[in-house]
Amino acid sequence: MTNNRTTIIAIVIGVMVIGGALAFAAVWPGRSGSAGSAGSGGNAPQATAPSIGNDPFIGSASAPLTLYYWHDFQCPFCARFDTEVLPALVTKYVDAGTLRIVFKDLVFIGPDSQTAAAMSHAVWAAAPAQYDAWQQAVYAHQQAENSGWASEANLLAITRTVPGINVGTVTSLMRERSSTYAAAIQADAAEGTQSGISATPGFWIDGQAISGAQPLSFFETVINADLAKQ
Repeated sequence: MTNNRTTIIAIVIGVMVIGGALAFAAVWPGRSGSAGSAGSGGNAPQATAPSIGNDPFIGSASAPLTLYYWHDFQCPFCARFDTEVLPALVTKYVDAGTLRIVFKDLVFIGPDSQTAAAMSHAVWAAAPAQYDAWQQAVYAHQQAENSGWASEANLLAITRTVPGINVGTVTSLMRERSSTYAAAIQADAAEGTQSGISATPGFWIDGQAISGAQPLSFFETVINADLAKQ
């Protein structure tokens, strides 16, 4: 009798432990491995495709693939992508007419990030052919976050170093369209959320959301696979 009672108690305790574990798993799924700004990488299928809208872009409008790129001009990992990976993607795919890259804002570091994002829209409106050179120049001058390097005055000084951009026009556009640019920046962030983007740099291409400053080889693998499906 004692042995039977001990067995029954053990079974009841076991069921309680298992049930508790299942309940804990249901409410605490754990970390998914998604990357923050540091970017540990990975991709996942997403149903909501971004739109180009009035965002800056480089490449042919008829390119078979579009890479959407969310960034913050003060993000050091965005600077890594812009200086180490983006030029190679431009040479290999954009210049060949197979890839278009659309730049979208995901501003979160500080007020100067908002200023830089607004100026990027003004530069795009004033001199779209010089946009890529301007963005590369800004990232080349990046310093510590919220250190003042991306103030309006400093960004205008950087803009003056890029041939073909009228700084007076850029300044006027920032004043006249400040609310329009602010709304566009907010819309980019909202669209990023819908497309599975939660940190910078973040990317979306052909149904996949990609997190982090991945190496060139990673993007080459993804792009080549997507081109093979065209």
